[in-house]
Amino acid sequence: MAKFHWSFLNNDYHPGVITAFQTENCFTDIQKNLGYRFVLNSAIFPEAISLNGGILPVTIKLRNEGYASPFNKRNAYIILKNLTTNQIYSLPLQADPRKWLGPNEITISENLTLPANLTAGNFKLYLSLPDEAPSLATRPEYAIRLANDNVWESISGYNSLNYTLNVTNLLGVAANSKLDLTIFPVPTQNELTIQMPNLNEYDVTVFNALGQQIKPSSSRLDNNSMTIDTHSLADGLYFVEFTKDSFQDTRKIVVKH
Repeated sequence: MAKFHWSFLNNDYHPGVITAFQTENCFTDIQKNLGYRFVLNSAIFPEAISLNGGILPVTIKLRNEGYASPFNKRNAYIILKNLTTNQIYSLPLQADPRKWLGPNEITISENLTLPANLTAGNFKLYLSLPDEAPSLATRPEYAIRLANDNVWESISGYNSLNYTLNVTNLLGVAANSKLDLTIFPVPTQNELTIQMPNLNEYDVTVFNALGQQIKPSSSRLDNNSMTIDTHSLADGLYFVEFTKDSFQDTRKIVVKH
């Protein structure tokens, strides 16, 4: 049944077969595993993110202990719920639950774009798998419930990820950059080039979306040009900060391999 992804079994089709399943003590397992049965193994999030970063990196690992996967299209969402205002923000995942088949562990790793109206604060995180039909999407009884204990919220239809994310204004970006510089290519893959007159007079620092300083494996600098090795950086949003005395200018870059 696992090999051929069985989703249902007609209890009245052949009583002798059903009786044999019961006699051999496998009928209970069959009942439990027909269709899909998603179990969350782990979820990895940053401790905090910056509103200016605009990106939430997530990694979710789960397994499907059922024989099959959902028939119909069903979107997955990371839900952010503000612990002070209870405001809900839904961030869609690209992953397709119809492809979440066992027995191997399934890894979903994505960089999610933060909503433009998101405000700073503490947010509880959830995984939501609602029905796609507009008339059913808000009805919790049609949402997929994970098989883990103590994660299901019957009122909302959300699966708690047991994590609180701090969203801050940690890293500010200059609204009107003053430097006349060129950065290419963006997105960058293995190497980023920065060109600007008298570049050697500025301190150049790279930060990730959390505001943490990143030290690339190598960089080369002459008077007007710098090359930064980005091949070892994970995909996502980064910031390059240029400082000289009291002046500061910050530019966004994207790494995508």
